[in-house]
Amino acid sequence: MLLKFSIPLPPLEIQTQIVEKIEKQKAIIEGAEKILEGWEVDEKLFITQQREFFSKAIKPIKRAIKIDSEKEYIQIRLQLWGKGPVKREKEVKEEIKTLNQFIVKSGDFIVSKIDARNGAMGVVPEELDGAIVSADFPTFVIDETVLDKCYLRYLVKTKLLLSELNKLAEGATGRKRVTVEDILNLKIPLPPLETQKQIVQQLDKEMEALEKVKLLKEKAEKRIKEILEDVWGEN
Repeated sequence: MLLKFSIPLPPLEIQTQIVEKIEKQKAIIEGAEKILEGWEVDEKLFITQQREFFSKAIKPIKRAIKIDSEKEYIQIRLQLWGKGPVKREKEVKEEIKTLNQFIVKSGDFIVSKIDARNGAMGVVPEELDGAIVSADFPTFVIDETVLDKCYLRYLVKTKLLLSELNKLAEGATGRKRVTVEDILNLKIPLPPLETQKQIVQQLDKEMEALEKVKLLKEKAEKRIKEILEDVWGEN
């Protein structure tokens, strides 16, 4: 059967040209991936003598809610290494194990008691406003007169908070979960608000550059598909 299978077979010179075009796009993709995978927040930006207890900038808050079986809810899960909160699938009462939940608002700071030492913490984005979490996710209101929430979004991507958490862990042998007090007692780099905003502006520019790299990668992937379709046809 394979002997009867028909494949497009252009002249050798054309085949070489096709391979060269594809290899060029693959090189672009590989270069973009190296940049995207290698980028991380420069911790030097956060080195400052002005360090304060986290409690100066955040306050715990609980907005209790009892699950209603007639309603649907958006639940949150926290990604590791400062990648922040994302939405889980909507779940109804029967699928939520703990009926006593807590509402989070856009701009809140939330932490996973279990995975905080692995960077499971972040600022709630607008699209997750009104979502719910269990008691395993302590929630804090940010005092934006002291701490810029965008600055905090970048700060949690560094190892600075994790290093402080691990220092606390040294004195709590066998205890895996972090507490609200652990978070409040963390010492964080807290320069003046204007300095925080300058750091955010610099990192935002880097993020914009990364978005352009992602777009370049997507265009290269699309170009390879187009080259192959020209040879094989859409089917």
